[in-house]
Amino acid sequence: MPVVIKRVFAVVAAACVIAIAIGERVVAQNPPARGMRWSKAAPFPEPEEELYGTVVGGKFYVIGGFGFTPPGVQPPPPGVSKGPCFSCPPALVYEYDPGPDKWTKKKNIPVAVHHQAQAAYNGKIYIFGGCTRAISGEGGTTNVWEFDPVADSYRAMAPMSVKRCSPIAEQVGGKIYVIGGLEPYENGMGTRVTGRNQMFDPAANTWTERSPMPTARNHAFAGVVNGKIYVIGGRIGAGNIPATTNVDVVEEYEAVRRPTTARSTSAAANCRTGRCRLRSARSRRTMRRPTRGTCFPRCPTRCMATRWASSATGCTW
Repeated sequence: MPVVIKRVFAVVAAACVIAIAIGERVVAQNPPARGMRWSKAAPFPEPEEELYGTVVGGKFYVIGGFGFTPPGVQPPPPGVSKGPCFSCPPALVYEYDPGPDKWTKKKNIPVAVHHQAQAAYNGKIYIFGGCTRAISGEGGTTNVWEFDPVADSYRAMAPMSVKRCSPIAEQVGGKIYVIGGLEPYENGMGTRVTGRNQMFDPAANTWTERSPMPTARNHAFAGVVNGKIYVIGGRIGAGNIPATTNVDVVEEYEAVRRPTTARSTSAAANCRTGRCRLRSARSRRTMRRPTRGTCFPRCPTRCMATRWASSATGCTW
């Protein structure tokens, strides 16, 4: 073998050794994080959409479903009634156990709905409202069910005062807040988007009206952080996609009030009269109530989301 070729092979081999050594050093310094990967789990037993999940006792419960087209039935053209058998909600309830990677079918929701709200508390899952067929307020329900996953049983609870379709529900401090969605007009006909906020007490089985959400919407997402409910996005104008508009609004709701001091109570009074005093080394001035969309953090409760309450505790949203 010519000397030149030998030298080329020697250089390539040395480069490979150096690359391997550097690679091992980088991996040692930056090991891959455990669990930061995707792996395939047992497939969901019934292909479906508009499913909502809730975790109770280390198991994941998947509930609802939008519906299905029966075999051999063609979807109707736009503007034509879908009839009683198109997009019938299956009202599914499945339990997923991540240990054995296993799905178990549970009893269906007693009254079949889709776009329901649900939240967990004290080992039970509470299911609120939902649509029986079309995504509308008049097609909603007032039903509330307490589902016991261990006993696989349902108990009817105190119904909501108004039909609700596509609201959200979150639990804070042992109370469940059902917010937004679609509801019928007072005569029971038609549909409007609502910001209604109702608090359900599972222990007492009672409902209480709370401060409504400033931006009425449906199909929103929500979560709880540090005792505050955050409502994110959603639809305004209507419930169905062709007639609605998606929004980027995020609003924070302080469900449980913090204790107020004498000073903050005085500040709350200023809020009620439209004035808040800002005190600092540089400034001693009085400002008027903020306009819509303004964050005014010096009042007793931070008001992220534009609405000022007329109670002694100040802002609620």
